[in-house]
Amino acid sequence: MQTTGTHFRRACLLLSLVAASIGPTVATDLPLGRLRGEIKQAGGRGIPGVTVVSARSEAPALLLLTSTDPDGFLAMDGVSPGEYRVSAWREDYRLNEVDGVAITGPYRFVVDLILVPGRFEWQPIRLPSGAGSDPAFSLQVEDARGRPMEGVLVRLEARGMRSDPFEARSDEKGEVRFEAMVEGTWRLIISRAGWTRIVIPELSWGGGEISVRARLLPAPEGLPLALDEMLPRAEPLASEWRGSLDDAEPGDPSFL
Repeated sequence: MQTTGTHFRRACLLLSLVAASIGPTVATDLPLGRLRGEIKQAGGRGIPGVTVVSARSEAPALLLLTSTDPDGFLAMDGVSPGEYRVSAWREDYRLNEVDGVAITGPYRFVVDLILVPGRFEWQPIRLPSGAGSDPAFSLQVEDARGRPMEGVLVRLEARGMRSDPFEARSDEKGEVRFEAMVEGTWRLIISRAGWTRIVIPELSWGGGEISVRARLLPAPEGLPLALDEMLPRAEPLASEWRGSLDDAEPGDPSFL
């Protein structure tokens, strides 16, 4: 005959097993945080067009990229909880950074940094291991309102090793993914005509798949144009000619 105590112990055991099975799922559903701040000169004036990089210190590797607006303010929503190193730079200012930025949802963390005019010296970004084991790269790009951006050029160039570059434009979901990569150091370029261009000269991570989120803003006046804005549009290929060379008259533009 089973007693009430026996049923109670079995119920406790069942609850423990259920809790253990759903524990990891609950951990991944933590509320997202927000990052806010201002990048300014020593006199207090905001600096536009400053690249702001937030690198999560713990695995899996996560990188957040954005730029300051015309008043020097930065904003990043939907930030996964964790501890980050936030770096800020522009080509005519010295790099400044702050470590140990702990972001937890649904709260907002404010970072204010002062940049000093001077020679720019880049510091490589080294990230922990990403998800899985095979080196891969995934990026999601959005505008200031958090809407996916299509047609953004994303390029990875190998640094100090032999590998062909990876290049693609973001799809309608604002996503790009590169696979079959080799572990090493890469140069990352994110660019679209009329928008701020983000360049990371040296980026590496400890294997696995790295996740990158980029938030682009309209390009401030006076900053260099994006690469795809300086290059002319591709012309139709010669194979598109429907006639023959004998059919073309001198001066006919379709012959050129």
